[in-house]
Amino acid sequence: MIKRELNKEHGKRLKKCLDSAGMTQKELAEKAHCTPQFISNVINGKRNMSLQTAEIFAEILQVKSDYLLGNSIIKSDEEALKRAMSSIVIRNNAVLDIIDTTSNIRLRETIFKIKTPEGKTLIDHTDVPANFRPYECMLENDVTEVYNRMFVDGFAREYPLDKEIDIPDGSIITDIKMQIAIVDLEHGTEEIKIVPYGVVFDLIYEIVDYVKYKCDRFEGKINTRVWE
Repeated sequence: MIKRELNKEHGKRLKKCLDSAGMTQKELAEKAHCTPQFISNVINGKRNMSLQTAEIFAEILQVKSDYLLGNSIIKSDEEALKRAMSSIVIRNNAVLDIIDTTSNIRLRETIFKIKTPEGKTLIDHTDVPANFRPYECMLENDVTEVYNRMFVDGFAREYPLDKEIDIPDGSIITDIKMQIAIVDLEHGTEEIKIVPYGVVFDLIYEIVDYVKYKCDRFEGKINTRVWE
C-alpha cells in the first residue's frame, strides 16, 4: 500500500473557506455527510482530501475544488471573473499610456446617445472607458448595465450616472462616439474631433494584438536560444 504524503495546504484552505462562509466544521460535516472528526483531521493536517471530497466541499462552500486542493490561487468563479476584469482594465490603461506617449492622439471622453422608455433622446458625456468592449455589445442594452461594464473595475459598486442629466430607468444605448484631441505638441494646441467609438475600439485592439504578437515572438526566441 502506497502511503500518500500529507498536504497541509488542504487544511489551511478548507479552514479559510469555512471562516469566510461563517460555517462551523460540524455544519460542513452535516451538509457533506461526513464526520466532524474527518474535517478536523484535514484542517489539522492529519488527512488529505480526495478530489471527490474536495468537489463536495467546494459545492457547499461555493468555491473551486482546485483551490481547496492547493492547485489554484483562484478561490471562486466570482474571483476569477474579477481578476479577468481587473486584467482587462490594466491592459486598457497600458494601451492608453502607449497612445499618450507615442502619438499626438488623446482620448478625452465618451459620448453616449440614449433612448428613454418614452422615446426621448439624451446625450451623455462620460469619461474614457476603463474597459473597452465591442460596439455591438453595447447597442440596445440598458444604460446602467453598459456603464457598469465599461467603467467599473469589478462588480461590487455601480458607476454613478451623470448627475447633470436625468437618465430614467430602462433607458438604452443607441449610439456611442468618442471625443479625441489631435495635439500639436510644438505649438501647444489641439484640435477636437468626434469619431465613432468603433474606430477607437479597433485602434485599442490592434495595439493589443501587435503587442501580443511581439511578446509571442520574444518568448519563442527565449525558448529556442541557449543563453550564456
